[in-house]
Amino acid sequence: MQHLLVQLWLQLLPTNASCIDHLRAIIYLISDRVVPSNIGIGYIVRRLIRRVIRIGKLLAIYVQKRPRNVYLVNFACYKPSDSLMCPIEIYLGKANKIFNEEHVAFQKKITALH
Repeated sequence: MQHLLVQLWLQLLPTNASCIDHLRAIIYLISDRVVPSNIGIGYIVRRLIRRVIRIGKLLAIYVQKRPRNVYLVNFACYKPSDSLMCPIEIYLGKANKIFNEEHVAFQKKITALH
């Protein structure tokens, strides 16, 4: 299924630019008071509108079905080496100089849990 959607998207890439051109043409024709119909220039407007809608639907299907990147990182598993660790008192002393009191109080609550 994904391979088919990728092929479909590659076929639509050149038409994305033409889709914008079609929209521009539709806007100009409607601003010139051309009404979509089954006769003459109205038929062309109707075909352009249908083509833009069809490409939009295919684009929406591709965007919904494409695979998304998922990044899973479990920070609870990370344990630094002893050379990188410092006592909590030193850390909180340095944090008092950098952060405001609300942040330091939050850090104290977190470190009290461990």
